[in-house]
Amino acid sequence: METIAKTMDTLTELQKKYLEYLLADFGAIKSEIARRSNLQRIIIAAYISVMAIVGKEAASYTLTAPLLVGLWISGTLAFQFYTREGLEIGRLGLIIRKRIAPLVSEILKVETQDLLHSETNAAFPDIDKITTRYDRQFKWILFFILPLVFTVFYLSHHGFCLPNLFNIYTRGPYMGIGTLVSCLWTLRLLKR
Repeated sequence: METIAKTMDTLTELQKKYLEYLLADFGAIKSEIARRSNLQRIIIAAYISVMAIVGKEAASYTLTAPLLVGLWISGTLAFQFYTREGLEIGRLGLIIRKRIAPLVSEILKVETQDLLHSETNAAFPDIDKITTRYDRQFKWILFFILPLVFTVFYLSHHGFCLPNLFNIYTRGPYMGIGTLVSCLWTLRLLKR
């Protein structure tokens, strides 16, 4: 800390101004990361609310095909949004590590890894193996296995409706296609 204080005294006005802009950029990126993280939480909460409604309907044996299709579509869209925001958070962190930290490090004459431990110290891995495993399990259970359980439950109680899947004059084929496309899209996203 004392070294940084001495370094700050020796900086030119131009360097100080440049450092202020870099710190403002850092602050803006960190607040954007927090905003996107909150959006992820909101979308997960909304999807879990949909899941709770479907669960309530399944428990009372009043689960309908449109509700089931809505579950699959909302799950696919929620997962895509969640994943996209996660990738964007990673990209913003990379901007801090690769663009801002080296410049600030150069101005202050401090090693990059000592500057921002949360972003630049390579001694701390991004995500450990256990966290990665739990994350994968969470995604598979929430976005694929639970909707699949509700689908199997619905089909076990409404199997007599299966012939309607091929009757184009009913909503059956369209709901079947919507469910199948959402299911396959979710599988594709989960395998990445």
